[in-house]
Amino acid sequence: MKSFIGKIQLRIFGVLLLIMALLVMALMNNADLKTLILGGLAALAVLFAVLLRWINRPLRLLAKSLRTHDPSVLDPLTDPDTEFGQLAQLVRDFFEQQQRLTTEIDERRQVEQRLRLFSRAIENSANLVIITNRAGDIEYVNPQFVKSTGYSAAEVIGANPRILKSGKTRAEQYQRLWRTIISGHEWRGELRNQRKDGALYWESASIAPITDDQGVITHFIAIKEDITRRKKIEAALRASEVKYRGVFSTIGDTILLVDGRNGRIFDVNPAACKLYGYTREELLLMRDSDLAVGSGAGADLIETMTTRRFDHLHRRKDGSVFHADIYIRHFSYQGHRITVEAIRDMTQQKRAEQKILRLSHCYAALSRISAAIIRHAEPDELFQQVCHIVANLKPILVAAIGFVDTETGQFQPVAYAGPASNYPRYLARTRIFSEPGVPEVWEPTGMAFRQGFPVVNNDFPSDSSAEGWREMAETLGICAGAAFPLRRNGRVIGCLSAYAAERDFFEADITNLLDNLAGEISFALDLFDRESQRKSAELRIRQMATHDPLTGLPNRTLLLDRLSQAVHSAQRKQTCVGVLFLDLDHFKTINDSLGHEVGDWLLQSFTQRLRDCVRQEDTLARQGGDEFILVLPDIADPAAAGRVADHLLRDLREPFYLNDQRLHVGVSIGISIYPLDTTDAPTLIRSPTARCTRPSRPAAPVMPSSPPN
Repeated sequence: MKSFIGKIQLRIFGVLLLIMALLVMALMNNADLKTLILGGLAALAVLFAVLLRWINRPLRLLAKSLRTHDPSVLDPLTDPDTEFGQLAQLVRDFFEQQQRLTTEIDERRQVEQRLRLFSRAIENSANLVIITNRAGDIEYVNPQFVKSTGYSAAEVIGANPRILKSGKTRAEQYQRLWRTIISGHEWRGELRNQRKDGALYWESASIAPITDDQGVITHFIAIKEDITRRKKIEAALRASEVKYRGVFSTIGDTILLVDGRNGRIFDVNPAACKLYGYTREELLLMRDSDLAVGSGAGADLIETMTTRRFDHLHRRKDGSVFHADIYIRHFSYQGHRITVEAIRDMTQQKRAEQKILRLSHCYAALSRISAAIIRHAEPDELFQQVCHIVANLKPILVAAIGFVDTETGQFQPVAYAGPASNYPRYLARTRIFSEPGVPEVWEPTGMAFRQGFPVVNNDFPSDSSAEGWREMAETLGICAGAAFPLRRNGRVIGCLSAYAAERDFFEADITNLLDNLAGEISFALDLFDRESQRKSAELRIRQMATHDPLTGLPNRTLLLDRLSQAVHSAQRKQTCVGVLFLDLDHFKTINDSLGHEVGDWLLQSFTQRLRDCVRQEDTLARQGGDEFILVLPDIADPAAAGRVADHLLRDLREPFYLNDQRLHVGVSIGISIYPLDTTDAPTLIRSPTARCTRPSRPAAPVMPSSPPN
């Protein structure tokens, strides 16, 4: 608003300046008019000042209204009855219209940009593009149409596409075409048309309707590709087809004939349809790269290859993937490059190779396990190594060795390895001795244990008997399992179990090898048993050679060895060694009156009481009959031996109870001290000062009585 008023003031000021300039020029030309002109200038100045005040008056009123928000003052900008209100409304209308116009211009500019982009795309397209109205009159053709047909755009605009008809396409096809597009659908097919010069050509056409916002068809667009070259190639091949079709159709390998320029398949033999699962018509609409998995081995890749034979993964129509052995050969025919691709399904060969590799790994594993059986002395170490070796055979997820508690029927895994190690822990919660109606019983491990021969399940997901444990197996990705019984002395005591992520993994060769492995483990179990028995026998022999068979105490041989060690230790430490000689008084009377069994029991009970009275480092030995020797190493002085003797006498006064009989025995103790008596160990136990002279009490008769409560 201010800028508008300012412009008015500037224009008035400009007019006044112009008048003043004219008056000055007149004054310079005529001096007589000087007085008159000066008076006129003064009058104009006064008039200008009054005019400016009159113009600024409504502006001051407007400023006051806006500054004070006085409701008593009418805002001239909002009152349509005032000049300024009308002027303000005109200005607002002007700016709103200007804003709408700017928005429309921006939108139109964007539309024009998109149209130019679409236009360039159509103009530069390698395909023929024709746009007609609903009646079929041509409204647009792109440069490729002009290049292919020989007609200029001016010649065909307004004409009907019938000018391209050659008479070589059946009328029924045109009728189907028209019915399809007029119903709102796209039509695809091939047409044989005629150029302006009369030459015939083939085109692959896609014709679709164009609708407005209400869905009414307003135009049709046809996008066509000149396939004359492909048709010529097909015709040339058909000319020689009679000669070669027999070999081409009956050969066992898949043969694809591919256009070397764009990779399109233009012929296949029946073996190709059988291999890929497509019909011949479907394959002829595809490129060779459409059959490849991942980065396809299409004609563009084959063109740059230095080798003529390679392997690649191909996919069938049903989605299954197979290893393809591809042999290619290029040749030219009438200036066209053609690629022959001979393809062979290598799936079975790959499986055989994998099977051989897997078996070699298994035999190597069996060899390592045989070596481990010889190397390991402990069963647990062997079992864990076996599980690790088996679990490394892909795709085995877990291998386990477990034994069954014959009383509870509980499966106890002792070793397992692999990513699915939770499964053996799940088996540990099952009782494989359950009734046959319990689902867990039909798990391979339980069946192998109960039946005593290998059990294989190569399809967990579809096995109805796996209902009880299928969920756990599926959670861990297990699809197949096998269990092999382990025997000890011919009796089944456990199982070697393996579970794989691949169905049908446990084939006959793998199963036989794992069964042999279970036999090796069973052999190892027997070997461990024999080794354990041998060691036990050796231990018993050594025990018998150095210990008393009745009391288990060291005999004279072991006593002398330990006494010699005690003497050597005392020599180094400057200490003493005490030797106590204990003799049961009247033991022969008890042995003869109550029998040898009671005598043996009394000696064993006496031995146990002595053991409870001595230190761990002391040596208690039986010298023979009712005589015992106690070696006290590293004692500080001879008096310590006497104190030990007094302590023993007190403890040995208590009677011994056998059923309803109470037995009292007396004990005589003699003492020999190193180095006071002698410095030689054998002499120390024969010292004359060691005679038993300290009886615990006189011998008492045997008194039949009940033991105290």
